[in-house]
Amino acid sequence: MKKLTILLLAVALMSLPFMSCDGDDNKDELKEPVYTVFNSTNSDLPYNAVYCIDFDNNGNIWFGGQKDASTGVANVSMLSEDLSTWTVYTADQIGLANMEDRVFYIAIDDQNTKWFCTHYGVGYLKADGTYGEVDTCFDDYTRTVQTDSDGNIYISDRTQAGIYISTDHGANWTLWTASDINLATGRPEIYDLKEDSQGR
Repeated sequence: MKKLTILLLAVALMSLPFMSCDGDDNKDELKEPVYTVFNSTNSDLPYNAVYCIDFDNNGNIWFGGQKDASTGVANVSMLSEDLSTWTVYTADQIGLANMEDRVFYIAIDDQNTKWFCTHYGVGYLKADGTYGEVDTCFDDYTRTVQTDSDGNIYISDRTQAGIYISTDHGANWTLWTASDINLATGRPEIYDLKEDSQGR
């Protein structure tokens, strides 16, 4: 039977079997949940404070976390699909060297590029190991980064009160202002974006 892996923000892993709506047909197949807790004591996770989790296109699990107290920059960790190997990335390996904050959002696009959003900018790590900081006209007060099924990338910006969008994997960016997306005047802050089942 297939299993669905659910990652809890408390850095616990829980596997549950898929269930149909047939009720009694699946009673004998249900199993007790199995939890695996990862923390800074029993694994290579640098800190217990985890703010976001995402899966890349190879099944690896990415954790965005607390900033390093000694350097003031965020940490990012990757756990292999088989849950056996940790890789901890320093800030200068993922385009975050100039950003003194935590990683609140991770988005992974169709080319397996990882986008890391702090409140003071966005860094990226491509599948080939190339990394850098998103360098465009928006200021450093970023709030979220997301991708859609077409590979477009969205970064919300507090000062511009809008969303920067790239349709070419980060090569160019276009600003949608608050009025473009029918938001109230002033300076609304966009903390999250999601695509629905119809691609909206």
